[in-house]
Amino acid sequence: MQELLLAKVESAAQAAKVSALAGQTATVTKVSAVTNLATITPSAAGQAPIIVKLDAARQVGEMQALVGKTVMIGKTPATIG
Repeated sequence: MQELLLAKVESAAQAAKVSALAGQTATVTKVSAVTNLATITPSAAGQAPIIVKLDAARQVGEMQALVGKTVMIGKTPATIG
């Protein structure tokens, strides 16, 4: 069973970094509750890890549960508002 997690990132630049990984797998390597920063390391060779700032403490908790796990990055939805 797959679980969907939608995480809001801080800026359009960060959303673009995540969007560039759409359709690829990555590992959540680190999540900090102090800074709300998450590090995502693409599975493909030669791609650098990306660091994104999460919008809320709830998202930090959800992402912390994924540390060390491989996840599929989905398409980034368009910004609304």
